[in-house]
Amino acid sequence: MMSNIVPYDKIESVSLEEDLDLGVGVTDFGSSKLSSGNFKNEVFGNYKISSYNDLDTYIAVRYNRGNVLAFNLESTESALNLYQ
Repeated sequence: MMSNIVPYDKIESVSLEEDLDLGVGVTDFGSSKLSSGNFKNEVFGNYKISSYNDLDTYIAVRYNRGNVLAFNLESTESALNLYQ
């Protein structure tokens, strides 16, 4: 998985996304278990993702004037707990 640091003071919003269409990988790493890297879809445009492929709940962090980092955790329950 990739590492990306978003300074707290640069965060504009955080949302919970269900059943997100990842779109296409621009510069990415993908396996049967993980997707990671730069992707492009209709919801976010160009964005970064780090996710487990078998989960459908994502946290999307919008930061620094339009950048988006989407990720999930090892379980939906963990992602929901972090989001709340």
